[in-house]
Amino acid sequence: MASLRVPFGQLQSSPFRRGSLSLLIALVITSLSSVVSADIIHSNVNGSSVWFTNIKEGSPTGDPLPLYDQPFSVQDVLVFAPTGGFSATSAGGGTPDQTDGKLSFIIEAKPGQTIGTIKVDESGVTRLTAPFGGDAFTSVLAYADIKVLEVGGSVVNSPTTNHFFTFSPSDSFLFSALATGPTYASSWQGALSVAMPANVTKVLVSLDNILTASTTGIGTTALIDKKSFSVSVVPVGPEVPEPGTFMLGAIAFGGVFLTRKR
Repeated sequence: MASLRVPFGQLQSSPFRRGSLSLLIALVITSLSSVVSADIIHSNVNGSSVWFTNIKEGSPTGDPLPLYDQPFSVQDVLVFAPTGGFSATSAGGGTPDQTDGKLSFIIEAKPGQTIGTIKVDESGVTRLTAPFGGDAFTSVLAYADIKVLEVGGSVVNSPTTNHFFTFSPSDSFLFSALATGPTYASSWQGALSVAMPANVTKVLVSLDNILTASTTGIGTTALIDKKSFSVSVVPVGPEVPEPGTFMLGAIAFGGVFLTRKR
């Protein structure tokens, strides 16, 4: 968790103290840290229809790694178990906190397969308290850059496309707007689904995931924590020939049986 160096007096006089979400903009602008953690490279993972290779994570905010940790596969799902460090906390009007976790990897289809759709799912919790006044705020932001590297097994030079996650019930939580008592708590979910062009066999995926927490006032706390993260690949197998094609093939090779795939 890396601290955002915003003076306490600035927070006290900011619109956030009056319950405005405009502080989010200020936090994002001031959140970039000059400290960058050394990247960690994880072991390759073998899926049912694809390989996951060159799995690498880093933290622009200088947070101790790993945040995502070494993944494993369940068929064609790359499953991560985020560490306890993948969170952001703030208390008592102290310095805001931001944790930025970057992740990149290559998905390569196995022979006879192509990559149909890439889906990313994540979940977490947030907890805000302000029993004596003041305010507390948390947010989550995530996006992916996807670059197609091969089509039909041949290298291509394609542009990188950018895709933002959608979150429910929200991507930000403000105590003064949501709480009905001294404490507010909620789970949250993020999702992304990107359909690939036809016959894609290799892609590079780069993900950026940012958690932010901030408070004003004595006795306030803000926590946002990532609990799960997974990447699913929907493969596309070889095209199934029409029944007539099967028959022509059987005749050509002197076959006596016709196999029809459904």
